[in-house]
Amino acid sequence: MKKYVRVFIIAVVGFLLVLGAIKVFDIPSDSDYISYERIVKNVERKNQNIYFEFVNDYKDESNKTPNIYSFTEYSEVKADYVYDNIKVGDTIKVTVENNSGNFKYKLLQKVEKNGTMIFDSIEHYQNHNRNLRLIFIPTIIIISLFLIILSFIDLEKNNSVEAFIIRYPKWIISLFIFSILIGAVVPIMFTIVFLTGKMHFDLYKYSFIFYLFLAVGILGIISVFSTYIKYDSNDYYIHQMFKKTKKIGKKAI
Repeated sequence: MKKYVRVFIIAVVGFLLVLGAIKVFDIPSDSDYISYERIVKNVERKNQNIYFEFVNDYKDESNKTPNIYSFTEYSEVKADYVYDNIKVGDTIKVTVENNSGNFKYKLLQKVEKNGTMIFDSIEHYQNHNRNLRLIFIPTIIIISLFLIILSFIDLEKNNSVEAFIIRYPKWIISLFIFSILIGAVVPIMFTIVFLTGKMHFDLYKYSFIFYLFLAVGILGIISVFSTYIKYDSNDYYIHQMFKKTKKIGKKAI
């Protein structure tokens, strides 16, 4: 009965994570953007980010709290280019998401100046979120299925009073398998999307971080399956990783 409860919990959590990924990596439609003209009041550069304030553009009219707009450089458009082309006093047409007022900064999606396009990142961010959906939603589904299958695997089914093997708790084994799946599936999905030409290397390189999970998971599984106590009705055998097997007679215990 417990295993079916575990399967149900895994399925529910996996489903909620999929819904969360769909929400987090939302892909706005053209109707979700608004455009208007503003006069640049202040420009501040911080490494790859540029922050803007506009004349008479307030988040809260009562205390004159200004709206802060941001630009983050991406593969096609660098911060230097934007910083050199937008100056204090310029009148520009900006495009942002219609719900951007809910965030600390309003992300500039598109900027035009004197009829000339400075940058347009709408398609870039739409592809970015679409790619992350293609990566993480299948990853969540695959990991959930593996954990469900693992719930039906019993490593102690052959144990008896006369002969048995004592291993690490199953939750530790599940944790290392989960780490292996994260470290393997995510980079594979990144690679598939990258090879199709839908992702720039600037984003693809973040997949290398997940190889750390793969390494930890593999070392953990090797440790789990090489560290155990075995009893064959006559003697006890203590197996430890990188150590010689220790034999203890039943009479000695």
